[in-house]
Formats: sequence, structure tokens, C-alpha cells
Amino acid sequence: MKNDKGLYICNNLKDELTPFRRGAIAFAKGCNPISDDNWAKYTRQIAPGEVIQMVPIADVVAAIRAKSDTLVVEIGQPNQSAA
Repeated sequence: MKNDKGLYICNNLKDELTPFRRGAIAFAKGCNPISDDNWAKYTRQIAPGEVIQMVPIADVVAAIRAKSDTLVVEIGQPNQSAA
């Protein structure tokens, strides 16, 4: 998940084309710079700082298998276990 031009998830496949050009991208609701007028405002509200967060593929696969039109991703610090 990344928030440089809206808030979106994409795969990290190595390819000559960017995820935007491949169409391999899904924007968070309200955060698409092409179709949402207030995308920058909503992106900053959801993820105020720079965000580059890996989304476990198992979560994506589970959403696809469930035929869900929504994937919920929590943005925050990774869990820190006490040593």
C-alpha cells in the first residue's frame, strides 16, 4: 500500500511498466486522483505521513475468494514483541 498519488495497493511485480500503466492498482475509497475531487484531502486524513506498507497476500486472496468488494487494511506501526 502506498500514498504518493492517492492511497492505493498494487503488486510489486518487476516489470517495465509501472503498476499505474499496467492497471494493477486499487485505490482506497475517495483517494483516486483520477475520479475523486478531494483525493489529496482524504489521503492525508487516512495516511498523514509517508506510507509504504506491505499487505499480506493471504489477506488479498481471502478477499478474492470471499468475492468481497472491500479489503480492509489497518495503517499503523508493526506489532513490537517484548524481548
